[in-house]
Amino acid sequence: MSLENSDLEKSSAHIYNGGKPKSSFRRQILAALIGCTNGFLTGLNIGYTSVGLDSLETQWTSGNAPFQVTNKDIGLFGSSLNLASMVGAVVAGTLSTRYGRKWPNIVLLVPCAVGWLLMVYPSSFYMMLAGQILCGLAQGIRAPIGRVYMGEVAHPEYRGQFLSSIFMLVMAGSLFTYKKRNKNLTVRDR
Repeated sequence: MSLENSDLEKSSAHIYNGGKPKSSFRRQILAALIGCTNGFLTGLNIGYTSVGLDSLETQWTSGNAPFQVTNKDIGLFGSSLNLASMVGAVVAGTLSTRYGRKWPNIVLLVPCAVGWLLMVYPSSFYMMLAGQILCGLAQGIRAPIGRVYMGEVAHPEYRGQFLSSIFMLVMAGSLFTYKKRNKNLTVRDR
């Protein structure tokens, strides 16, 4: 089954008006930011995997750690983000079909925030791991949905710029985490 040109024009009529964007450039930037937030959050999570564990190890050797971690724990924490992201990516298609692209991207910021609170203020390693898994699931779902959403709302003239900004924001999120390494993104006592 293939789509006719008229079907394509009808399906994108809410976005384009005679080849020109129906919404202003500012609205397209705002819509792109919804999709791009996942890039920044992914960078934060990638950076925090090493920063959070390094913080725990430093606190543990000085006797100030809120809990102990083993080498197995470190490996589990490091891999849990990627494993949870893979599971989230499998779920993304179903959520996208059922609820659209915009709202899952916005609503899934809540599990990201909860995950970050669990990672920064853990009372045990498993609490920290739960935060990492929550963030991984949310980012795994949001990554493909965000790219599709940006592709749908951006005018073809700007689409490449918007989509390439995701990777730039991954790097920016990772750099931000490393910059804040010794300040306020380390594991804290409750």
